[in-house]
Amino acid sequence: MRSTHVNSFSFLGVSYVQYFLLFVKVFHGCIVAAPGLLIVYFGGNLNDLTLSAIFVFSCIAVLVFQAFDVYSELIFTNLFRFKHMFVSWCAAFLFLFIVVNIFGFYEDLVMYKMFLWFCSSLTLFVFFRFIILKFFKWCMQNGYFLRRSVIWGAEQDGVELVKYLNQHQDIRSGVIGFIDDRLERLPSVVQGIPVGTCQPHLSQLFNN
Repeated sequence: MRSTHVNSFSFLGVSYVQYFLLFVKVFHGCIVAAPGLLIVYFGGNLNDLTLSAIFVFSCIAVLVFQAFDVYSELIFTNLFRFKHMFVSWCAAFLFLFIVVNIFGFYEDLVMYKMFLWFCSSLTLFVFFRFIILKFFKWCMQNGYFLRRSVIWGAEQDGVELVKYLNQHQDIRSGVIGFIDDRLERLPSVVQGIPVGTCQPHLSQLFNN
C-alpha cells in the first residue's frame, strides 16, 4: 500500500478546498501580524508606516510557508505537523531578524520583544492547528469527506482495506460502501459499511 505523499488534489478546480486553503493563509497572516501589532502598539510606536511594514512581513511569511509546503495536501491529514510549522516559522522570522538588525527597521523591537513575538505567534499556530484537527474530526464523524469512495468487492481484501482505513483515515477520503454482485451470499453490512450492487445501489450510496 502506498505510504508516500501524492498531491491528488492538483487536478481539482476552484472548490471549497481552495477556499479553505485561502482561509488558512489569511488566518496565518493574521497570526503573524497580531503579536507584532500589539507589541508596537503598547510601545507607543504604532503609525501608518509600521502598519504597512507589519502587513508586508505577514504576506512574506505566508509566502515562506507556501515555499515550505505548509499548504500542501498534508494539511488535510491527522498529523499535528508541529516540527514542520516550527521550521517554516523560523525561516520566516529570520527575514524579520535580518530586516531589524541590518536595515534598521523596527528599531524599538529589542531582542526580548522579538522573542515574545516569535513565541506568541508559534503558540497561536499550534492552537490553530489543534482547532483545524478538531474540525476535521467532527466532519469525519458526521460523514463529511473531501472525497467519497466505494470498495469493489466485499471479500477479505476489501475488509482488510476498511480496517486499515479505519485506523489511518483522514478527511481526504471516506469509504461509503461496498459494491458486490453477490448480495445473496453477503450480509447487508460489513465492518459497519453497507453492501450494494452496481445498480441501483451505487447511485443511491453517492446520493446519500
